[in-house]
Amino acid sequence: MPQVAAWGEQVARGVNFPELVFHGLLGLLLFAGSLHVDLHALRRARWVVLVLATAGVVISTAVIGWAFFYLTRALGLPITLRESLLFGALISPTDPIAALGLLRKARVPPSLLTKIT
Repeated sequence: MPQVAAWGEQVARGVNFPELVFHGLLGLLLFAGSLHVDLHALRRARWVVLVLATAGVVISTAVIGWAFFYLTRALGLPITLRESLLFGALISPTDPIAALGLLRKARVPPSLLTKIT
């Protein structure tokens, strides 16, 4: 079995995982998730979706950024407001693949599912 372990380690070291995920798997996952979107329902809810996708993300970025800024200040860490807002921008948008899976398991009504995903 040491030969199999060595082979597996060699394969793992040869794969650029960030490249594989961002340029390979992510596109496939997003495409698969979009196959189940009801386009008629999406058109009916387009304004709600637009507001959530823009204003919702901006508000979430600001709230998370400012909260992170004050938290790091309280802990005595030298994080600037700009860095804190950048952190908020990085984690504010929801992951559509993760959200879709969780919402389906929770049996969310289809109209809400369309607006969120």
